[in-house]
Amino acid sequence: LAQEPAAGQQQPQPQQGGLGALASRRRRARDFDRVSLAVEKWAERLLFEEGGEEDGWREVSCNKLMRKKFNRDGNVKCYLKWMTDSRGESPAPKLEGGGDDDDDGGGGGDPNFDPDREHACVKVYATIDAPLEDVCLYLSDASRVPEYNSLVESHRDLEDVSPHSKITWGRCPQILFIKPRDFVT
Repeated sequence: LAQEPAAGQQQPQPQQGGLGALASRRRRARDFDRVSLAVEKWAERLLFEEGGEEDGWREVSCNKLMRKKFNRDGNVKCYLKWMTDSRGESPAPKLEGGGDDDDDGGGGGDPNFDPDREHACVKVYATIDAPLEDVCLYLSDASRVPEYNSLVESHRDLEDVSPHSKITWGRCPQILFIKPRDFVT
């Protein structure tokens, strides 16, 4: 029989090799699949909200100079909506055993998380005159990013988490008074 650790003792960690590591990778992949499915459902609901302004979406138009440079054909539409975090809880990850990732012994979550704080959500529609398969191949080729997004000055894939999703990092330059930004998506 396995004994539970005494109060204050750490739970033994699985060894890095063998079945423990394989089980840990599979559990992590299932967690990513669960999160990606939830994000896809959330994004699909937002993307296809039909209401427009009555649902809080407001069309954002570029000034004439920007429109002439970046949207001269008018085939891109951009919308903005201010929203609270839809998860309804602190986004800090909760690890196995009930703790979080900051080693403070707490039960997970960010003590500074404000569920009522609103964040800008941007929705962009673009029409591309090409077959869907060609568009998907083009957009999934990391070497082509500078061709369709001039605001990404560097980027790289961080991790493949499933056959259809990955974690990527990107950096955009300073634009007027907006400081340079790093993004992880």
